[in-house]
Amino acid sequence: MLFKVALEALGVHVEPMLARVRNGRPPVPAGPLTHLLLRVQWRGTVWHADVGFGNGTLIEPIPFGPGGPYEQMGWRYRVVQEEQLLVLQTESEDGWRDLYAFAPKPVPPIDIDVNNWFTCTHPESPFVTRLVVTEHGQDGSRTTLSDFGGDMVLSVQTPTGHRIPPTPVAREDVAALLEQRFGLREPEPED
Repeated sequence: MLFKVALEALGVHVEPMLARVRNGRPPVPAGPLTHLLLRVQWRGTVWHADVGFGNGTLIEPIPFGPGGPYEQMGWRYRVVQEEQLLVLQTESEDGWRDLYAFAPKPVPPIDIDVNNWFTCTHPESPFVTRLVVTEHGQDGSRTTLSDFGGDMVLSVQTPTGHRIPPTPVAREDVAALLEQRFGLREPEPED
């Protein structure tokens, strides 16, 4: 939403849309609408902009609608039509993998509020019970600290699909790693 507001402050027309995250999972059963993306109209072109998907997000906007592949820092993306939905995919060593699916229709603010409430507060939301931090390097690499698989691990992936074996991280080392590796620190009480 911050990116949406910033674009609108520049006079850009922005329409928010909600997607169902697949991240390599099959389309059925469908998950909740928990991911926000933007359709952006700028100088006669319509763009698909997404700054918040984490370990797989677009690095730059792509033309809105079916098309591609588009290469960004070595990562490849495309959008395919699936009945009334559009599906953002990324290429992996096993072929094209679905990241998320969405209806290409703007959603009202109340739907975004409900989405945000679920994602941030519901006990079944992985963002309430798990940790994930991803950094995109200038060389196209992605560094992720996550316990989405159960154990806390630090992993690095390159656009060529090469993965450095994940490194286990002890829970007591997480705060220092967040500050040293990702530049994040725990706020001081007066912050």
